[in-house]
Amino acid sequence: MPSPTDPNWWPTIPVSVVPKEETYAATELNNFLYNLHSFTDDFRGDLAIFDFAGIQIQEAKKYLSTNPWNFHLASQHYMKWSKTAARDGAMTIYHFKKTMDQLRASLRLCPTINAAVNLKMLGSAGKLFARYFPRSESIRNAVGHAAEIEHDPVVIGRRHPSGGVFINSINGRNFDTTINNMALSYEISQSTVDKLSEVKSLVYSSFSEIAS
Repeated sequence: MPSPTDPNWWPTIPVSVVPKEETYAATELNNFLYNLHSFTDDFRGDLAIFDFAGIQIQEAKKYLSTNPWNFHLASQHYMKWSKTAARDGAMTIYHFKKTMDQLRASLRLCPTINAAVNLKMLGSAGKLFARYFPRSESIRNAVGHAAEIEHDPVVIGRRHPSGGVFINSINGRNFDTTINNMALSYEISQSTVDKLSEVKSLVYSSFSEIAS
């Protein structure tokens, strides 16, 4: 089996080894294993867009003294790129989590594969994700409901403990937002790619006895 740390590889379960009644669940497991690879790669793409936009904003600063309006237009344009990439990154981390949840649920429907998986290692992968991204679902909800949070008079007074408003804003490499009186943040960086890759590799290693 190739190394679980290879960024271009994901394990494949031989569906032919399971009983007919487990075929669908085994096929779904293969889909989820691939999706962990895909979402990790998606976040890598989000980071590339974010970094490109940052470079363009720095380039625009050459207009600051001679043509401030051009600087303003360029920086606003590429800041939208940054925010779009960061919002998608937040959703991607959440989708990565949901894929892990679905994978565990499908395992329960496929006893043949379940018996061959290192469940302790798989559980460790889940714990590692929770340690790295403890607020992933709340951040996703803040991104997905930004309009309600920003304009709903019912929640307007409890956006943030300090009374400030942080709706999908960029601070360096941090994406900051607020929901349910919680200040939330995640980092769009290579470090986050590495963390997702580490969790993914641990999941893949847990299937080493059955997958190819």
